[in-house]
Amino acid sequence: MSLNTKKLLLSLLMVSAINFSYAQKVVTNHYPWFQFQWLSSKISGKYYQKLAMAIPVSFNDRKGNMLLQFDLGSDGTSMYENSLASYYDSMEEVKALLPAKLDTGRSSAGLLHASLNPLSLKIGPNTKTDVGIFLNYGAKIAKDSLLSGKKNLVGTLGADFSRDKVLIIDYVGTRMCLLDSLDNQLKKEIDFVDCKLQKGRMLLPLKVADQTKWVLFDTGASLFDLGTSKENWLQLSTTKLPIDSLVAGSWGKKTNFYKGMIKSKVYLGKAQLKNPSAWYSDNQLLEDFYKSEALFALVGNSLFFEDIVVIDFKNAKFGIVKKNQLL
Repeated sequence: MSLNTKKLLLSLLMVSAINFSYAQKVVTNHYPWFQFQWLSSKISGKYYQKLAMAIPVSFNDRKGNMLLQFDLGSDGTSMYENSLASYYDSMEEVKALLPAKLDTGRSSAGLLHASLNPLSLKIGPNTKTDVGIFLNYGAKIAKDSLLSGKKNLVGTLGADFSRDKVLIIDYVGTRMCLLDSLDNQLKKEIDFVDCKLQKGRMLLPLKVADQTKWVLFDTGASLFDLGTSKENWLQLSTTKLPIDSLVAGSWGKKTNFYKGMIKSKVYLGKAQLKNPSAWYSDNQLLEDFYKSEALFALVGNSLFFEDIVVIDFKNAKFGIVKKNQLL
């Protein structure tokens, strides 16, 4: 065999290998992707680059840069009255968005909540018309920053956004999309775990020390791998005393949080999660939340920063896409 023939065969083999590798990947560039961004801040002297997920939105005909925090730990989508009012000439214009017969209630954090009249909330290629509002809540925004290019947080995008849909979060690519269903090619690249839905929110079955613990998947929590009650923390932690602490806001209230490392391996289905930390707080509202919702804990984004996750809200399944399988 001549040298040129060998080179030709080698080139053909290399091209075949490249084509085969691409054939194994799932082409998703036609999916209705839209971007999210990370909000960052310094807390207790430490800088957190990925503190919260936020999505650019537009609200009715208002001009200006608006963000909603993406929070699957919340069962509903709500605007913040004080923040939204900054985009109007008067508070009366905001009040006009409320129905004539106001039906209010209190959130688990004690915030006064009401429904808005049908509206147009644009989230990427998606439009949402049923939205609530937290009354007398949120930071007021300086008028000169409304059109400056700076994006301002004006509300929360909750789990009702993805009701009966399939949500894909590409943490690495800082993008997400909503689908009506999954195609068969993508299904093959996902290791799904059967989950539970509670008030439209996804509960994951973590296996800790060979016991199944139901935890809430909460994209509103990036600061902690796993947040739980003090009682559960004492079961999980390698030490009886915290190894670290910080002070952070929780629905407008300063809260002390305490850290410990989990002494057992933690699994989600067949996947062993990275060595996660566990946190508890001195906020009684959070303690009451775990009890009232019958939750062992909640888990945040930090466990999946390097992953693409698929959350099937139709069939109550959660999965992680096999590495490097999306194009």
